[in-house]
Amino acid sequence: MEIIKKTKKLYELFLEFDHWFQTPFLFILRVTWGVLFILEGWYKFSHVDSNVSYYASLGFSAPVFMVYLSASAEFFGGIFLVVGFLSRLVSIPLIITMIVAVVMDPGKSHFLGHGSGQTEAFLSQIPLVFAYACLTILLFGPGNWSLDYRWKDKFFLCR
Repeated sequence: MEIIKKTKKLYELFLEFDHWFQTPFLFILRVTWGVLFILEGWYKFSHVDSNVSYYASLGFSAPVFMVYLSASAEFFGGIFLVVGFLSRLVSIPLIITMIVAVVMDPGKSHFLGHGSGQTEAFLSQIPLVFAYACLTILLFGPGNWSLDYRWKDKFFLCR
């Protein structure tokens, strides 16, 4: 019985301070995934020809347009995530881009690894993991360490 009381007290103490973890967590999430999006978009901009042929092989009817569209969403969306400006708004096209990636190339994006429990299967779901990160930002916002927080009273989209 004593261990249950101590566990309950420890849990209540955690709940009193959990808000302290929210801002650093959202900051790390935003910056980490923002940088990854920047790198992914930059790669697409740097290797347009190979990406166009890859997109064409997936069946996109306008592969050049789609390469530039996805590269722009990832590169500029990543920059916005890193600085925390219009974070929720910019998460929407990034989520859409990742959903398109999962739908158009299901061989590379296993949905939850098909329950295999293998690390390789988990790591191969990159678009899905990117989408989860953006969904977190969309639902919970960028946190207090962002331009959105600083400008929330001046610009209605910064909330």
